[in-house]
Amino acid sequence: MWAVKTIEEGKVDEGMTLEEAVNAVKLLQKTDDFSDKNEPEYYQDNKRLQAIVGVAAAILIADFEWTKAHELIKWSREILLAAARMSYQGYEYNKFAFDPKVSAGRGLGVLVANSVADIDIRQQLLRLITDSQRQVVEAVFRGLFEAWTIDEVLCWNALSLGLSLCLFSNQLNRFYWTEEDNSVKIVEWKEELLNTHLTNLNTNILPDIPRIPSIEDEIIFDYNLAERVLHALPFSKLVPNPVNKERILQITDELMSLTVNKNTPVGDERHFIIHQNHLNGINFSSEVYHN
Repeated sequence: MWAVKTIEEGKVDEGMTLEEAVNAVKLLQKTDDFSDKNEPEYYQDNKRLQAIVGVAAAILIADFEWTKAHELIKWSREILLAAARMSYQGYEYNKFAFDPKVSAGRGLGVLVANSVADIDIRQQLLRLITDSQRQVVEAVFRGLFEAWTIDEVLCWNALSLGLSLCLFSNQLNRFYWTEEDNSVKIVEWKEELLNTHLTNLNTNILPDIPRIPSIEDEIIFDYNLAERVLHALPFSKLVPNPVNKERILQITDELMSLTVNKNTPVGDERHFIIHQNHLNGINFSSEVYHN
């Protein structure tokens, strides 16, 4: 809980100092941490792993200079990368709120923002964007918030990859509901997108931002994932640059067009569309009227 609060508030939470937190989790570390041996059903072991990677990220976020002065950058880096590389543990879609990869995404982004990220860190951040846990994807973009002026190639490839994953083709949707093909085709699609952006990263290419169609014909737009991808963009730092501003306006215009088209009733009669949503366990409706 100390690590979670420190990460969220961006400052050292009361109750422990940075040094006390590091010393505490060092006593918890084992040689096989974040390996395949750590099964999700072992609740206490997961709590231990969450504490370790949480502290590794928290000290970077709360006081990077303190972490550097105490020669803990390498220690944090190794933990964060190991957690980010954990194999799929079988967690249900978006059900594991404290996945160690969440803290890994936040911490690795801080290393990028402080210009101490090597190619392994940069590549791993792109890989995390393909994770099935949406909160992991969100954590990556929150971690990169201060990194856009430091590593443009990584950040724009991260955004391009994230938006590309929101454009789910109808063909893939059919495979998704077919027992024999439901996972293979989607995995192949994700791998192809990831490899394209890894190549961009390795060759310093700034990608074109994927176009978002105004009508969902051949694609299904993943609104939930898009929110996770876009919510942490540092607009005030991006729009002063004319090229970046054009890219941001492209995304904004296309999202607006898609939203308007999707919510425009058809026909001459007065219509209303009721959208049932689920937010924090509460169902609510919103009405869109056409006069």
